[in-house]
Amino acid sequence: MPNTNRITLVCVTDQRKCERIIRAARKIADISDSDLYVLNVSHPEITRQDTDSLQYLFDVSKEHNAVMHVVYSENPARVLGQFIKEHKITTVVTGLPQGEDSILYRLIARFHSTDFFAVDYDGTALRLPFPSAVKKEA
Repeated sequence: MPNTNRITLVCVTDQRKCERIIRAARKIADISDSDLYVLNVSHPEITRQDTDSLQYLFDVSKEHNAVMHVVYSENPARVLGQFIKEHKITTVVTGLPQGEDSILYRLIARFHSTDFFAVDYDGTALRLPFPSAVKKEA
């Protein structure tokens, strides 16, 4: 039974390509004896296609024994930061960061005691070190 003091958070944007990330995060959660949460920050204007994609994400989350959270916001960086802080997240798992201005690097700069992993296209989880080039968030 997972230790409820530890939570591994999966942050996903593209619901249809999330399964490899959730699968890798499940392994990390099992190894670290933590609960698994999946967070999707969606744009407030949802479409029928988005609804179908969210259902798919829910099904994949359930299959991997994860608790799914969906937040509607135009500011995903703020939502992610608040979620990590409020839920005392110990590990964050995402897909590969897209460039130096990635939200992920800002989160790494802000949450030094949280472990961060990125999952590559083959499903391998890579631990992310603190990037020295990242500016600390005020």
